[in-house]
Amino acid sequence: MKKKLIVAGVASAAVAVLPVTGVFASSVTDEIKVNIPASCALVSSTTSGEIGSGTTTTNTYTATMQNGQVKSDIGNTGAASAGSNKLSVSCNATTSSATGWSLSAVGGDGTTVSTVMTPSPATNTPIATGVATSGANSAWAVKITGATGINIQNGFDAFRTIPGTATVVATGSGTVENAFTMLYQVYVGTAQQAGTYTGKVTYTLTSTAP
Repeated sequence: MKKKLIVAGVASAAVAVLPVTGVFASSVTDEIKVNIPASCALVSSTTSGEIGSGTTTTNTYTATMQNGQVKSDIGNTGAASAGSNKLSVSCNATTSSATGWSLSAVGGDGTTVSTVMTPSPATNTPIATGVATSGANSAWAVKITGATGINIQNGFDAFRTIPGTATVVATGSGTVENAFTMLYQVYVGTAQQAGTYTGKVTYTLTSTAP
């Protein structure tokens, strides 16, 4: 019997590297823009900085009074350096035409509207808003003065009742230092019970510029 001889062979392949015939370069540039609209904010001297959007800052003023007495200077009187609150307007635009604003006021804490001074103890009679300097019934009111260039609106350059709805009390434009002085007049009627009475007014700055 004849045997067959099988020879195993190994095949090899040649790999050719072709020369680069061109350069293909692509690029992307990212451009980032930040849009800062012209705006203004209230700045309180007692809170050391800007009162940001959506934030309510409470300033407390306390007076001790007797029945039959009236006080017309409760509030942010005096110089800011003396520790009395001054509200300024700070704007981020260089032209006042871009930063028109208005200041509105409403009785209450910004959440609940109230125009009375709430008593403690609660069984006492609340002090209703009004302008009075004599009589049995107590009353409280507000007057606003503004720096040069500010227009006081709706008669609030004299003592007026506390607004029960948001009411524009001042308008202006651009940055104004020590812009507002809010003064409160309180008359304690001859029939008012002893106790502590607390009233609140919330002021909101909004833009009116186009």
